[in-house]
Amino acid sequence: MMSEEAPLDPGTDRVKSDLGASIQWLRSLGVMAAALIRLAIAEISLAKEDAGRLLVSSLLMIPLLALLWISLTTLAGWIVFAQTASVTLALAVFAAIQLLAVIFLLNRIKTYRRSLTLPATREQMLAILDEIRRNPGKT
Repeated sequence: MMSEEAPLDPGTDRVKSDLGASIQWLRSLGVMAAALIRLAIAEISLAKEDAGRLLVSSLLMIPLLALLWISLTTLAGWIVFAQTASVTLALAVFAAIQLLAVIFLLNRIKTYRRSLTLPATREQMLAILDEIRRNPGKT
């Protein structure tokens, strides 16, 4: 009979120690994750408020940019009028600037519309379907 309790295996203490360290590490990780989640929630609530302010500021910029555009194109027309004393030529320059802006924007819209059709994805999907048609039983 043994009065002292000896561990059955000398490696058992090491396993318990490793297990305790792992559990402590997981607890620390949990505390850190909880703190990170609280920080993210606080930042999101602040960002929500700033997003509203950003939207309002952006909407206020639209009329200002429109007035700036009109002012600059009117100035260009005025300069042409001052140099040539021709109202017709000054109005033609003003209209030409507007027309160039519209053409530029229509080209950008066409490009954006084309990208919305997901051309690379459609091409890849068609290639996959073509491969399936060529090899119907080997998918």
